[in-house]
Amino acid sequence: MTTENTLKQSVEDKVRVVTSQRKILFSKYVIVGLLGIVINEGVLFVATGILGISYLIGGALGQFISTAINYTINDSWTWREYGDGGIKAWLWRGLKYGSTRLVGMGIHLVALVLLVEYVQLNYLVANLIAIVVGTFWGFGASDTIVWNRDTTLDPQIEAVKRHIQTTIPSPDRNTRIVLLGSFVLFVLFSLYLSLLYRGFWLTGGDFGSYVHGFETLRTGTGFLHTGRYRVGNPTSAYWGEHFSLTLFVAYAFYAIAPSAYTLIVVKSFVLAASIPLVWILGREILNSDRFAAIITISYALNPFLFSAWLFDFQEQIFLPVLLFTAYLMYSRQRYGLFLALTAAVLLTNEFLVIIMAGALVGYVLVSLREDRIQREWPVFVGVATLIIGVHILAGYVIGQYNQFSGIPVRSLAESIRPFVQSERVSTGALVQILINHPDAALGALVYDFWQKGAFLILLLVPVGFLSIFDEFSLASIAPFIGFAWVFAGMDVYYSFGAHYPLYLLPFLYIGAIRVLGRLDPPRPSKKIFVHLCVGMLLVSILGVGGAVADTQAVPQDTTHMEVLRAGLEEIPANASVVTQNDVYPHLAKHPNALFIATPATYQKYTEQNSVEPVEYLVFDTKLDSRREDWNTIISGVYASELGEEYRLYMYEDGVWIFKRGYEGEPRGITSAYELPSVAYSIDDVYRLNSQSIDVQRYDRRLISKYGSAGDTIWFGPYDSLPPGTYDVTFEVRVSAPAEATPLYVDVGSADESGVFEKRVIGDTDGWQRVTMTMTLNEFHSNMEYRGFRTGDAGTIEFKGISVTPTDSKDGQVSEENSLTTPMYDGPVVLQANGAPVFSPGQFGENPGCGAYGPAQFDPQPDQGSDEKGHSPHGKPCYV
Repeated sequence: MTTENTLKQSVEDKVRVVTSQRKILFSKYVIVGLLGIVINEGVLFVATGILGISYLIGGALGQFISTAINYTINDSWTWREYGDGGIKAWLWRGLKYGSTRLVGMGIHLVALVLLVEYVQLNYLVANLIAIVVGTFWGFGASDTIVWNRDTTLDPQIEAVKRHIQTTIPSPDRNTRIVLLGSFVLFVLFSLYLSLLYRGFWLTGGDFGSYVHGFETLRTGTGFLHTGRYRVGNPTSAYWGEHFSLTLFVAYAFYAIAPSAYTLIVVKSFVLAASIPLVWILGREILNSDRFAAIITISYALNPFLFSAWLFDFQEQIFLPVLLFTAYLMYSRQRYGLFLALTAAVLLTNEFLVIIMAGALVGYVLVSLREDRIQREWPVFVGVATLIIGVHILAGYVIGQYNQFSGIPVRSLAESIRPFVQSERVSTGALVQILINHPDAALGALVYDFWQKGAFLILLLVPVGFLSIFDEFSLASIAPFIGFAWVFAGMDVYYSFGAHYPLYLLPFLYIGAIRVLGRLDPPRPSKKIFVHLCVGMLLVSILGVGGAVADTQAVPQDTTHMEVLRAGLEEIPANASVVTQNDVYPHLAKHPNALFIATPATYQKYTEQNSVEPVEYLVFDTKLDSRREDWNTIISGVYASELGEEYRLYMYEDGVWIFKRGYEGEPRGITSAYELPSVAYSIDDVYRLNSQSIDVQRYDRRLISKYGSAGDTIWFGPYDSLPPGTYDVTFEVRVSAPAEATPLYVDVGSADESGVFEKRVIGDTDGWQRVTMTMTLNEFHSNMEYRGFRTGDAGTIEFKGISVTPTDSKDGQVSEENSLTTPMYDGPVVLQANGAPVFSPGQFGENPGCGAYGPAQFDPQPDQGSDEKGHSPHGKPCYV
């Protein structure tokens, strides 16, 4: 046998041995995995089925316990011969094992989505395949990352591997840790944002518009059509609002995989990719891995970064990668790449022109400090040329789609708006206003001044305030801070909410790195390094906890979500439909889908443009993913047409679908159509806070012990009801002298329909359910159930209201506990603020009183405002 054949046989034998070992290890791994499934299911059953704990908590507990047990068994049995001894090494392997499991969960879910959404497999079959994919990942990661099993085949093969590694240098250990951490954040945020999307938490304005724009571009039905009504932009093109070329990078991925999840994955990947750049930049300038690690950890766990990460989708996600890389190229004196990256930054959004003008000043100051201005002035001339050129280009492009260009007036402070005569204003015009009307600018500056300062301090805390000592950082962030503090009219700017931190964080961290590089502090000891990292972690957890707590990734009522999804599937693909902000992302792939951001914007739009009637209206009165009641915008804008031009087509569990010209009976969505049964607690209605009105909250009830005739105790909740006959039950307790009737309750609608039923109630001798029957002949979107005082005698307590169809008594007590006989059924006159006019011992009628008028939201000084900032609707009277 020749030497070549001997070597070949040796390699084959070695491969056969290694393959056999892997088969044995894989078999053990699968057995342990099956045991983990049993443990996981068992813990979930005990926690949820027996102890009654939430299935989410039970599932998380089961996952944690099964993962811990799986690791212990795999470490002591499957890979028993591998890995160092000692508790420290064991814990480190456990941490790596847990991290690989998190990544495995992400791979499983990504595979599941791809197989269901794109391959169109049955979800059960797709889940089995996804489990197999996740299993192979888990085994491979455990074998090579967790236990680092030696799988060397032969010196000759190792020589080939070393040659490959020399040709393509692999990152060092610390860089691999940074890359792994970035990858974990990429997976976690992809998953969490996907859950937010499924939970109807993402909005139409900053997510659905991008999905709709990309889809219309892909299918040729429009050019970046956003699907929202904007004054001056009848085409609804995104370039009529903002000019961005960088956005097409995201579109390239969407064109390959046209799904909302694609944008989520792209956003998470791009933001995660900025973390290693901070590490590279810090390492290169500071020449210290520990300082670079501190800066990188601070950035990766920055609460403002997380907040922006969780906020929908925007083209600004590219800014951190572009700005960090641009500065890196500048520091390496790669000026050609620096200019190219600066151009990419400017082409991300027209607002970057202002930011980069400040950054240019910063670069010049840096060059002066480092005595490089003689060599670099042509570069800065190039940057200035780019800024001017992009400013002209952006204005021209926006002007092709929008009648106005510049900053939208809706973004400006109230004190500035009177001096703007158009829907948008240029930066130069704003500066002119500042010069001509300094009092207006000063008023905007001092407005909410302490809160502005507090948020600025919070923004600087993660970088230890180092950035304020760097001229580049200060010059770069000054334009944004100046706009947010002086010109902006929304607190989202100066509180650095939404995506706005992405404009600032790169400059702040570049500044912090530069300051540390100049100071050249001594390398921190390992103990100090650990303490700093733990401190930053705790600060970040507090901030991130607030950002995450503001979202509900998993909706509380998953059954309702399924009904809503089923209802949306009933809308034909090419039908025109208008829906609410948080539902729009799920209809955004429909070419003729639209949403209304605010009634005022829609009204202005209709004054300037003709609006074609749509075929469907969709809104959801039970969607609780956000605090905003966006359904009221749709029901309010179309209030006069609901029940007339638009008839109820489908309804179930708060999901309303109206169809234009529909003549049939309403249908259910997932079951037969039924009239709704709803219950309202004191949290669902409004109460007034005023020195003259005594309404206190105590133990899940409202209590009023004194007051004057006409004082409002509760009102609202302005909910929707379809046509039908309903029993409305007030749960009250009235303690009053004999023959006194201190409580007046009524049921009405805040449109022009008036009061449907009313009662005046005296002493109830304990808690009673006062029931009134009303019949609605048409749809009403502003139903309210109110309580007033008729005088100062008696204590009134209120727990809640139930509304049920007359053929359904769900949630009601038996008839013997209800007061169904009216104690007074005469006419009641109301004041202009909506309160009844009561005279002691007498109820009069005002013959000149008008009809129940339209809702007015102006505060009533004599009535005060409720705890949620509402005021009672102003109406002339009920008769």
